[in-house]
This record gives sequence, C-alpha cells and structure tokens, in this order.
Amino acid sequence: MSPDRDHSRYVSFWGNVGSTFPSLKGAASTHYYFECERMLHEQFFPQLKDLLLLKTDLWDEAKNTEILRWAAEQGARPIDIDISFDIVDQARDVLQTYRAGLMVSDVRSLSGSAQDSRSPVRPS
Repeated sequence: MSPDRDHSRYVSFWGNVGSTFPSLKGAASTHYYFECERMLHEQFFPQLKDLLLLKTDLWDEAKNTEILRWAAEQGARPIDIDISFDIVDQARDVLQTYRAGLMVSDVRSLSGSAQDSRSPVRPS
C-alpha cells in the first residue's frame, strides 16, 4: 500500500473515532485522572500564567478530563494539535472562552527533530 493511502486510512480512522467515541466526562476514572494530571502540572509547572502549553492531541479536552481548560484557568495559553476535525471542534467548544490555538494536523508531519536543538517539537 502507498504511503499516501496508509496516511489517508490513518486520518480516516481517527476521524471516525473522534466522531463516534462517547465522552468519558463525569466518570469516576476521569475525575481521578484529572486529579493526577493537575498534580503533575502543579508539581512541574507551578506558574502557568502566561506560558504557552503545547499538547499534541486534544482527546482529553473533547472526551475526558479537560485539563487544558484547567491550565487556561491558571493563565496558560494552550496551543494544541489533533488529527481529527471532530476532536478539534469538540475541544474548541471546551476552550472557546480562552485564547487557545487549535489546529488539525498529523503531528508526524510537523517539522523538527531531536537532532535539531533549535526545534520546539520533540518526539516523545
């Protein structure tokens, strides 16, 4: 199969998941997960005010903890990427009152590499 066809199928898969997977907001596990995320942010980024916060997916904002809303409430400016149009739209609803920069993209297509020390994008 060609790389373009593989990529198209990948994008289609995540588009389908984004539009059909149910929200997990309100679940006990989501509350626990949020508290863990909040604790990590407070431990490693105690001063979020005026920081840009890059997240390479918007799943939590669309379907789960809404941790970026909490970070925005602390003064951070979320800059976020997701491959699914539906996920980005759902996250936009959550973050609409904040100055979030949301975009649809496949993070694997972003430029930058671990070898380029000037690059703000690092593989995880």
